[in-house]
Amino acid sequence: AILAAGRFDLSIGGVAALSAIVTGKMMTDGGQSVLLSVAAGIGTGLFIGFTNGFLIERYNLNPLMTTLATWWFAQGAALGITQSLSPSSFPDAFTAVGQARLFGLAMPVWIALALSIIVGIVLTRTKFGYHIFATGGDRAAARLNGVKVRRVGILVYMGSGFAASLAGLLFASRLDSAPAQAFTGMALTVIAAVVIGGASLEE
Repeated sequence: AILAAGRFDLSIGGVAALSAIVTGKMMTDGGQSVLLSVAAGIGTGLFIGFTNGFLIERYNLNPLMTTLATWWFAQGAALGITQSLSPSSFPDAFTAVGQARLFGLAMPVWIALALSIIVGIVLTRTKFGYHIFATGGDRAAARLNGVKVRRVGILVYMGSGFAASLAGLLFASRLDSAPAQAFTGMALTVIAAVVIGGASLEE
């Protein structure tokens, strides 16, 4: 969705790691419930996504530099919180999701498939999806046609933050650990996807 809107997000590796660590720390050191801890992890991703979107859309900042900065912040926060000691030994209710299998496939695969279908339906069958494509095609024309370009941009960045945090939580659930550097190098994968997808690295 974010590529369809003509944007990209280099912060997803840091967001995934920080969200998993926030959730893991709350469950292990904080003694909080799985539900509350997961909500905090997802909230972390949504907040960083909103911050990216707000800064880029409101102040017309370069997405490359902005999301690179938030990646640096999130990754640094993840390392600072753990102090090189990854949270682990999570409650069974949390690890059961990542380690379960259905019809021979790991549960995270099914969740990724379901999320892909939902995003596909939103992009192709809803007004919001049309606005995303319009924003990615020609922002000025989309604005003249009544599309709230800034709102669309902020929402797709929040969606990116949500997806990144969910990926981090599923990884931690499957591994029963939340290492701070688990997603190192993901920014290069994002850049490759951006270039192949046709989005511009310049603003």
